[in-house]
Amino acid sequence: MTGMRKTSLITGCSSGFGELFVRKLRASGDNVIATGRNAKVKLAHLEDTGATILDLDVASPAEKIEFTLTELGTSTPMASTSS
Repeated sequence: MTGMRKTSLITGCSSGFGELFVRKLRASGDNVIATGRNAKVKLAHLEDTGATILDLDVASPAEKIEFTLTELGTSTPMASTSS
């Protein structure tokens, strides 16, 4: 399985560790789903990384989060961080 690209879902990507993780993982060639509240505005600075940007509030009910991820076509994330 060498050479397989991982997909990571990272929360709290508007700044700090979340933003750093997005940039590092994308630079290494991994797929990243960068999430945050009001993503269109607060995560616009990450569009140049090629990450998938997703408006998602981790304080939302679990059903809403699950629905959003299902609509995106993802399964259980491999890595995450909270803001």
